[in-house]
Amino acid sequence: MPTYTRTDVLKAIRRCALALGRRPQSLCYLRWRRAVLSRPTADAYERQRLPNYGAILRFFATWRHALRAAAITDQELVDARTAWASPTAPSSDAGAHLAALAADAWERAGLSADERALVLERGPAVL
Repeated sequence: MPTYTRTDVLKAIRRCALALGRRPQSLCYLRWRRAVLSRPTADAYERQRLPNYGAILRFFATWRHALRAAAITDQELVDARTAWASPTAPSSDAGAHLAALAADAWERAGLSADERALVLERGPAVL
């Protein structure tokens, strides 16, 4: 069992938030962690540096305290979401690909049904 530091915990929470484009709830973090660890490309170091919920609570009394300590700014989240967006309007192939995504894929990305409709209508650059 790996030993985690406070820095490991904060880095993992920040990494999750930037991957999701929003401050994650604890359950979202756990789902994201499970998805990262199940990827065949996850290397040994990556696997060791993603603490479980119990390890996080050893450093912080609550998830909210851990999230606050991670100090994720709104601008960082905007920048993360902007990085996903295409600088040009989606091609018809890209639009078809977006439309074919399952509802749970949109949910995992942290997008509501309204945001999904907006992306399908105007393209990913609207985020």
